[in-house]
Amino acid sequence: MFLRKLITATAVAIVLVGCGKHSVTVSEVEFNDEKVYVDGHPFTGTVWSDDNATWQLTATEGIPTAVTFYHNGGAVAYSMESSADTTDLRTYDEEGTLIPIDSFVVRYKSLATEIPSLLQLIKGESKD
Repeated sequence: MFLRKLITATAVAIVLVGCGKHSVTVSEVEFNDEKVYVDGHPFTGTVWSDDNATWQLTATEGIPTAVTFYHNGGAVAYSMESSADTTDLRTYDEEGTLIPIDSFVVRYKSLATEIPSLLQLIKGESKD
């Protein structure tokens, strides 16, 4: 009885680990046709900026589904979630208060310029 429980628990753990999302840095992925690939396969998980702090991109089967940029202190600065029919875009100040996108661009210009750079990277236009 104990052995069966041990085998069942081990099998469940293996399945959970195998199905879990993975995390990689942008240097470990390739972008092609606006999809994310790792080792030539569509990626499911989180892609972080190389510094593991500036931004993260979430992908499902290679398709980017969300992007989050962070302020220097780690607070969310910009978040965008996209599905087949909607896009939810939000920008925040360093205290976490929701602010209009135009105010975000003016107040956080250096961070705001990172956003189009990531979009170009996803489109395969550059890898700086």
